Amino acid sequence: MTIEWAKLRALDGTRHRAFEELCCQLAAHEQVPEGSKFTRKGTPDAGVEAFWTLPSGDEYGWQAKFFSSSPDNGQWQQMDNSVRDALEKHPRLTRYTVCLPIDRADARIEGRKSFWSGGTSTSKLGSHGLNQAWLWNSYTGEPTRFGSD
Repeated sequence: MTIEWAKLRALDGTRHRAFEELCCQLAAHEQVPEGSKFTRKGTPDAGVEAFWTLPSGDEYGWQAKFFSSSPDNGQWQQMDNSVRDALEKHPRLTRYTVCLPIDRADARIEGRKSFWSGGTSTSKLGSHGLNQAWLWNSYTGEPTRFGSD
């Protein structure tokens, strides 16, 4: 099933805001350890729209970016800033999910960037010790995992 994101009903006047809200509602229903606490953030969001705090104190963060096509340089910069802020403000982050309403470009094609190792600050996720990062797939609504266990 293909989702027609251009037909997403606006929230507070924008589809971007509606997409953020959808992603946060999905995040609120993720399977997490018993005793975890869900927090929805406002603006500015310090790199995460919402996050789970696990009983151990570790965090699972979610970020939403409503881009209608493969990210351009300015949009990559937005993601870089979100990653930087998330790593700085959430030092216990162990899982980071970026929700995009598009599928990833194939980084093997010249001129394409990869989410995990595109030479942007997103590559710092692994060097931070973050062992899981996820990108939400636009067609199935299923996350794709990046990094190693």
